[in-house]
Amino acid sequence: MVPEPSTFSQMAYEMGVLSDIQVAEEMTSNDNLTLSMDATSLDGDHINEVHVNLPSTPPRGLILQIAVLGGGATGDYLEHIKESINDVTLSYAKCFQKDHMELKERVISHLKNTITDPVAVNHCVVEQLIKDFDIAILELNCTLHPVDGIASRARSVLKECDAKFKIVSSTFGQACKAANLIYGVSKMRYKQGKGDPGAFKLFIKSHNIRSAQFVRFGICVQFPKF
Repeated sequence: MVPEPSTFSQMAYEMGVLSDIQVAEEMTSNDNLTLSMDATSLDGDHINEVHVNLPSTPPRGLILQIAVLGGGATGDYLEHIKESINDVTLSYAKCFQKDHMELKERVISHLKNTITDPVAVNHCVVEQLIKDFDIAILELNCTLHPVDGIASRARSVLKECDAKFKIVSSTFGQACKAANLIYGVSKMRYKQGKGDPGAFKLFIKSHNIRSAQFVRFGICVQFPKF
């Protein structure tokens, strides 16, 4: 017999509480924590994730909270981070009958670093955290974006080649022909559930192409000759 929706909801809530306790326990016992956040958009919602990295070998990360935010401004991210820390420490304090404020202050004092994408809003969030928490934080940035810069330059050069060699393509898009093709293939498989992964897999199998040749981030390698 399948449980009622209310039973599923209660089970999910209990798992969330256990997760909060686990995260808070780790954050209180480690005094060199790296706080991080990352946001994305999905079907019109702006979703943000807050997690913490722990100093260990190999490195470990624990998620504090994932939530749909009202926007992508400094205040939205700042409120989410504070709420995440408050929730995990509150669950831990209630479970072990600790003083919540004292526990939260201890966790905050263990925050030594942040790592985020190098965009202006994230820098503003870190600056405000330093002021509000009255702590010193080393601000670090993710190294993915230099790769984006290289990709941007590559698209620009390829677009010049399109004009120079009069390359023709019916693939939709405003970028270079190669990028349009890669974006098109990616949409078939991944674009927010709107693609057709079944037909895509049948298509590449019919041309004796291994699906592993099309990786998650829309980069195609070893183009076969059709």
